[in-house]
Amino acid sequence: AQSPYCWNVDNIKVMDRYIYFDFNYKEQTIQAFVDTETDEKYVFRILRNDIDHVPFLIFPKVCTCPEKIVTYLTATMLIESYAYNKRAGEKISEVFDTLYHSISEDSNPVLVFAYLKNKHRI
Repeated sequence: AQSPYCWNVDNIKVMDRYIYFDFNYKEQTIQAFVDTETDEKYVFRILRNDIDHVPFLIFPKVCTCPEKIVTYLTATMLIESYAYNKRAGEKISEVFDTLYHSISEDSNPVLVFAYLKNKHRI
């Protein structure tokens, strides 16, 4: 059996100023940014989105600062997730409901701006 303290680094993304990566530690996914200009390091547990019940994690495609990242999804992912959660009787947030009713399968890509809340400088 693998040790729960093993660090498996995944999803490394090198951007102009920041390096993003995530790793598993004590059976939890931890995400981190390193500012290559100031050498400041930020860590936080897995990114959670404020759109209820969307079954994917947000990994950055672009990062302008450790407070905000940008990624993209396909409209189909959102539409299928909405339908799945509706069938399962899950509560759909107002934000997700509004988004669902404003896109079609051709609305690609759907840009996601994530504002990081509970990050810790190390």
